[in-house]
Amino acid sequence: MTRPNGVIQLYPLVRIALMLILGIMLADAIPFLSNPNNSVTLLLGTTAVAVIAIRHANFSSISILTATTFLGAWLMAIQKTDSQLCPTNQNITYKAIVTDTPVQHGKVLKCNLLVIDIAETNNTQAPFLVRASILKDSITQRWKTLTTGSAIEVQSVLNNDFELFSSSKFNFARWMQAHQIQATTFIYYTDWQDSQLSNTEINRIPTITKLRLQLLQVRKSLLNQTWQQKLTTDNQALVASIALGDKSNLTYTQREAYSKAGVSHVLALSGLHLGIIYSVLSFVFSTLLYRFVRRDWAEFIAQTVIVATLWAYVFLVALPPGAVRSALMLTLYAFVSLLHRDRLSANTLAFACIVMLIVNPSSLWDVSFQLSFLAVLSIIVLYPPLCSLYKGSSRWAYFLRPIWNLTCVSVAAQVGTMPLIAYYFGRFSCYFLLSNLLILPLITLLLYATLASFFVQGAPFICNLLTYAMQWLATTVQKLVEYISSLPHSAIDGPQINLIQTYLAYVLIAFLYILGLYIRKWLRIRQQIRQL
Repeated sequence: MTRPNGVIQLYPLVRIALMLILGIMLADAIPFLSNPNNSVTLLLGTTAVAVIAIRHANFSSISILTATTFLGAWLMAIQKTDSQLCPTNQNITYKAIVTDTPVQHGKVLKCNLLVIDIAETNNTQAPFLVRASILKDSITQRWKTLTTGSAIEVQSVLNNDFELFSSSKFNFARWMQAHQIQATTFIYYTDWQDSQLSNTEINRIPTITKLRLQLLQVRKSLLNQTWQQKLTTDNQALVASIALGDKSNLTYTQREAYSKAGVSHVLALSGLHLGIIYSVLSFVFSTLLYRFVRRDWAEFIAQTVIVATLWAYVFLVALPPGAVRSALMLTLYAFVSLLHRDRLSANTLAFACIVMLIVNPSSLWDVSFQLSFLAVLSIIVLYPPLCSLYKGSSRWAYFLRPIWNLTCVSVAAQVGTMPLIAYYFGRFSCYFLLSNLLILPLITLLLYATLASFFVQGAPFICNLLTYAMQWLATTVQKLVEYISSLPHSAIDGPQINLIQTYLAYVLIAFLYILGLYIRKWLRIRQQIRQL
């Protein structure tokens, strides 16, 4: 067995993830690699070299990494080629289904449509997504009947000139590409009507899309339960966002307040929310199942059920990148826990990154994807040295340790995402640490209460008790966020940096991190010398 000859050798999946990212970026920038035939030829060639040179470890490793780069290029090239097959700049008639919750924006209703059948083609066109703006009719108000899963027949012009919607802070073309949306369209209220899909058209819908639509219907039924009606409007929007990923009812004022307070991440389903669910389910199984089943079998059954439940929840909330990343990591976490191995590392994060990029290479440019992975990577790298700064030898250590741990997590995540937030949004939240210390525990309790309320609808007393708790917790969170966001200099707007400055900022962070490690090592050696 070859002994690792460097730190990077201890993280093989990190190397593969980096090469995959490099290949995706090269295919996006170089026309030669954007051709699927060229990239797949290079992929097969380097793979053959790796197989032939399998007895030469170093050369074979280099060939494998090179092949991984061309794999990323090939996946990106295929996706770019598929996006060019969408018929644009022509008036077409097609059947489509609504794949998300329609949201009102002034005089139009915005939603994503999965185009299934185009009348002007011979039905060989694969289904694809378009972003639709549907003009509302104030007389008949037919637009109110549109919901997730609605089938409609439309006549409109598809457009892929995304530069019209871009700005200096927002690249609309990248956003569309990351979400695999191939065109936009404006639909006049007389140019659409309700329709029924034939069995042939239903069979053309991808299986994962069918499952997602069914789960979104379940989410809709949960949002319409009676407990929601007992909350204030703002609290309904907050609970729906943190528990079910439905941010359609959040007002601009709410979003702005959470952004200034530095806790926008609580509104987006991510590792925080799935981690809470995982801990709750683990506690339930450790309390109940382990008492009746042999421990090794109990652990296997528990982890299997927990992972299945997590993925059902991720589909239920419409597959946001942060939740998918967290579910992948927790899946690997659960698997290696059965082997009694180290369960959280950069390899685990790299595994989630590889899977997501293989499924959708363009997600590399999704802002939520980037922020999610950078936040977790920062926590993995920076949390241990930060946490070790506090020894906790006083009698108050039992109470101070959780506060210190939460502080270290918040600082680590903020350091890792701060340059990217400045690049995309031009904002820095000055009181992020105070916000996280006060609000995250309340959000955790609110999520506990909300999830529990889903299962006690048949017990009115308990349901009313939980609803009261949800109302109090949500109101407290809202007031805290409003107060912190209203403090003087709560957010500094304007420090928007360019791409080169963003890269340099991360180089500086890496340099300071390495310098800190060397200083800590030097201090330890000096302390050992003094003890001698």
